[in-house]
Amino acid sequence: MEQQECLLCKIASKKVSARIVYEDDYTMGVLDIKPRYNKGQCIVLPKKHVKCIYDLEDEDGAHLFKGIKEVAKKIIKVYKPELVTMFARGRTLPHAHVILFPTFSSPGDVMGQLLLSLEAYRPLTQISDAELDEIGAKLKSS
Repeated sequence: MEQQECLLCKIASKKVSARIVYEDDYTMGVLDIKPRYNKGQCIVLPKKHVKCIYDLEDEDGAHLFKGIKEVAKKIIKVYKPELVTMFARGRTLPHAHVILFPTFSSPGDVMGQLLLSLEAYRPLTQISDAELDEIGAKLKSS
């Protein structure tokens, strides 16, 4: 995929609208409109098009992780989770990015924990634009 066709490049250049929760000169954090794991899930991306995290220059990687830290603090302030889970992706959107989402402890035995983790692979029900706007505004202002 060429850079001009890349959805995350279009978001970074503001050619496509997004609910921006964090932005600096190098990095952008946006609310994920189709979270798979939890409400408040965000995508943090370098503004520069790079296909994979491991292709980032060291300085760009440092900027990205500064953005990740800032977005994680916002998630913590709004959701007060046990922790913020993060993982790097690249398969669905071929632009380096990291997904962050609030994670809460789950009661139950080991089997219950396993089933809960498997459940995470099923997308959440569609979240309304109004709710996304509310979540985005809370994260941005925190």
